[in-house]
Amino acid sequence: MSTYSFTLALLAGSVGIGYLLGGRLSNLLGRNLRWLALALAGFALQSYPVHAQGPAVALLLVSLGMLFVFGVANLGAPGIPLLCLGLLMNFAVIAANSGMPVPRASLSASGQEATLPALEHSTIKHHLAGPGDVLMPLADVVAIGPPVDLVFSPGDLAAFAGMAWLVIGGMRRKYSPRHVIVRGPPVKQRVRFSDAV
Repeated sequence: MSTYSFTLALLAGSVGIGYLLGGRLSNLLGRNLRWLALALAGFALQSYPVHAQGPAVALLLVSLGMLFVFGVANLGAPGIPLLCLGLLMNFAVIAANSGMPVPRASLSASGQEATLPALEHSTIKHHLAGPGDVLMPLADVVAIGPPVDLVFSPGDLAAFAGMAWLVIGGMRRKYSPRHVIVRGPPVKQRVRFSDAV
């Protein structure tokens, strides 16, 4: 399973859970998220083919920045703070290592030993973790075996959880502006003397 397939499955599952909890997709679609086009562009940017390490990592960091700006613009929506936390974690480890380090043990545990030779010679967006890599607890250290067969970073998991929360929470309730103040002419209260005595 690819990361994109996993993401689509997660979103579809989140919609299903939202319906099971009595939610409606129309509630989520009516949320009017700000700068949604920026988020979609950020996702699209991650799949843009670049074959040189420097530009590829720069493009990846720009895409994470675009998604983070989208998140900050919608902090009031459910799950968005968790999504922003995941994006910051991934940004930190990728920027510090010029790409995402992937430990050999994680690949073996996720059943991806066949990708080791290619990863040893690839330093575009991901690279095999080495002794010079830092912030390794934030790297791709979470291995999931069959049928997923993928490795994730803690930032990935936080971002995925935030996305699922956004879909489920957004489906469950209709959003309305908070703290609406209705201003009008002051109401004079009539005082009855029998009550005042």
